[in-house]
Amino acid sequence: MKTIFMFMLVVLSTIFHAQDYNYYNGLYVVSNKINTEEDKNFVGSPYYNPKYISSKIGDTQNYLPIRYNAFLDKVEILNGKDVYELPKSKEFSKLTFKTNGEILLYINDGILYGYFIELVNGNSQLLKKIKISYQKEVVSNNGLLKGLPARYEIEKPIYFIKNGDNIIKLTKKSDELINALPADKKDVIKDFVKTNKIKLTEESDLIKLVNFLNK
Repeated sequence: MKTIFMFMLVVLSTIFHAQDYNYYNGLYVVSNKINTEEDKNFVGSPYYNPKYISSKIGDTQNYLPIRYNAFLDKVEILNGKDVYELPKSKEFSKLTFKTNGEILLYINDGILYGYFIELVNGNSQLLKKIKISYQKEVVSNNGLLKGLPARYEIEKPIYFIKNGDNIIKLTKKSDELINALPADKKDVIKDFVKTNKIKLTEESDLIKLVNFLNK
């Protein structure tokens, strides 16, 4: 496998920021320079991890310092003191964080769109959508009610099982999952869920379930 090769990308979507042609550790990227100056009068963070983490791009050996803005659903690249948005494209659809091996996938298949954490890989994938919302400042109009600062809040993640074009959005109800499975899987999974006391609200149990699906 080549350790260094070049990607030439053309961003066809509407450009909201200045476009730059950049070279990052063996990768050529047509990217959008973004302004990271922001109002600091809020609590929390829009980022999955506010620190830039060295991450492998695709299946190459090229690494870039990136961070994922879960609120805006975009990946930022640090290049010196400048920050750029990583194009949402097939060439950059798999990002592996060096620190923990966690994989961030960009998916655009007509059903799912955006970045997802891949928890299980295989014929059946377990995907996790990170959700962060922004709540505006609540101003107190009197001395009785306390105001609240503007804040970013981490919401409950959304989990999906993806097998080709078949995508199941998971809820806490096991019956909904079983009904969405192919006929030859229903009884087997129903028995597995019952025997192993699988809770669809527990990430570790979901990983066990999808690993079992892949056997």
